[in-house]
Amino acid sequence: MIRMMNELTIMGEPRRQRILNLVWDRELSAGEIANDLSDISFGAVSQHLGILVEGGLISVRREGRSRIYRANRGEMGPLEAYLTAFWDRKLDRLKEQAEKLEKKKKMEKKDE
Repeated sequence: MIRMMNELTIMGEPRRQRILNLVWDRELSAGEIANDLSDISFGAVSQHLGILVEGGLISVRREGRSRIYRANRGEMGPLEAYLTAFWDRKLDRLKEQAEKLEKKKKMEKKDE
């Protein structure tokens, strides 16, 4: 339980959440991650990656001159199930909102 609390503390920063989401199902280099987080410097991305690695939430391996990152899902225990459900709920809500918007557009077209 204490480990999960530490992991949740690390995850409290929105950019770290974005990074973890990016590497949840695939491996990405630090450069690819930094490209997605274009609102902050590469150095800031590197610091967030270091915190996530130190916290055991992601793993890193060297490939030539690059560092490749991936979510360390097997090490997360109950946090993995929580995050998977969290992102699934977010996707479900996004789908619902898109369907509502589409329905509203269709209704507006009928009224024209």
